[in-house]
Amino acid sequence: MNAIRVRIASCLLCVVVALAPLPFGSVDELTIAFWVGLLGVAAVLAIPSKFTRPQWIFLLLATIVALAWGLVLHEQTSVYPWFAKGLSDPIWPQASELLGVPLPQYVTVVRNQPLFAAGAQMAAFLSLLSGFLLGDNRAYAKAVLRVFAWSGAIYAIYAISSFIWDPTVLLWREKLAYRTVLTGTFINRNTAALYFGICGIVWLLLFFKDIFGPSLRASAHTHLSSLLLHDMPRRAVLSLVLFVVLMSAVFMTGSRAGSLLFILAAAGVCVFALRKKNSGGKTLLTLIAALGLGGVIVLETVGSGVNARIGFEGLTDAARLSVYRAVLRMIADHPWLGTGLGTFAWIFPGYRPGDISAFGVWDRAHSTPLEIAAEQGLPFAMLVCCAFVTIICALIVGVRTRHLGKIYPAAGLLAALLATAHSMIDFSWQIPGFAIVVFSLVGIGLAQCFAMSEVRLLRPLLSENHEENHEKESSHELTLLQKKVSI
Repeated sequence: MNAIRVRIASCLLCVVVALAPLPFGSVDELTIAFWVGLLGVAAVLAIPSKFTRPQWIFLLLATIVALAWGLVLHEQTSVYPWFAKGLSDPIWPQASELLGVPLPQYVTVVRNQPLFAAGAQMAAFLSLLSGFLLGDNRAYAKAVLRVFAWSGAIYAIYAISSFIWDPTVLLWREKLAYRTVLTGTFINRNTAALYFGICGIVWLLLFFKDIFGPSLRASAHTHLSSLLLHDMPRRAVLSLVLFVVLMSAVFMTGSRAGSLLFILAAAGVCVFALRKKNSGGKTLLTLIAALGLGGVIVLETVGSGVNARIGFEGLTDAARLSVYRAVLRMIADHPWLGTGLGTFAWIFPGYRPGDISAFGVWDRAHSTPLEIAAEQGLPFAMLVCCAFVTIICALIVGVRTRHLGKIYPAAGLLAALLATAHSMIDFSWQIPGFAIVVFSLVGIGLAQCFAMSEVRLLRPLLSENHEENHEKESSHELTLLQKKVSI
């Protein structure tokens, strides 16, 4: 019964991971509510009968963040807050005076807006929780990773085909913006670039897994030229082809930050995988140069929009710097509980600087940490940052210590780093169709950092070693290997 329950949870998570990017990035409230419902059911069904110590620690940290989040929402929307008496926004007494009627005093500048905007953060949290609870099982972790990779490849193929056929159409609607670049199923090209970029990195990891095995890197006795040119497995060829397709989709978005982050991540993966132990760097430099040349060719052929934007606009945006200064003034005026979750579009016009263009609507801060601090207060923003730094550190440890299944913490780490770096200058984490799938990937990677399945898989090898060698020596080796792979 327990196995059936967990299998259903895995199927639900895979469905959400595959379909969340499809309806325009799942930005409308009804779609978000639907994903929250499915993810909530998946999280409940995935609860194990017995928790391991790492699972208890993770659930404790998750509970602290969830309780803090709920407390902030309560204080922002309650007429009688527990701790925020005297922190109500000045807009309420001003409105009461102008209207000539008494009005309730709230911390949020828009009544009940935090409750309407809570769905996106709930979906991200539940996807991380579901991925972590299911990811302890290697089979379920593999299913989620494969679904993520294949769905991203299918969306990329569709996006490129649709862009070639008619670039002014987004699914069944006419585009209102970004009519000359690829956006996939998302409304914003930067989110599309980051999504396709992470999917491409996953396919690159799968490529190295297919040719080098679970360690993801070449051994000292690996003949790279022979392996890459003559003995490459068919699955590795498919992974490489899909990586190139996704790389093309990234460059066709015209996103500067997304393209540069993708290039850096791909180069880092290649350096990690192709550098052999105790070997010179000549072969590695040759391979990196060949890969770089291939990337430049693709960039010049399908990514001319990126080159044009960098050449015309540069690598930085002066308007965003002015907006960041304005957001810092918002934070200074509302440091403890913010202006209310989801209220940035309402409060920002009062802080909008005069040195930016009057064209366009700034409904996002283009920096997720700053927007969290502005809407939910500095203490909560610092708690979220500390929790995410802890997750990234755990993923780094998993990449360094795992042998079998290294691809899962590696994929989670790269996804977290790319999304976090991009969120510093944009709002990718705030798009539910992107955040749901990436947090699921981070969740299974985090679970595989602590999973004991690697020790169980090594036991048959250790028992064979025990028969061949002396009993005392084999027992000592078993102890050393168990220490090496256990967390």
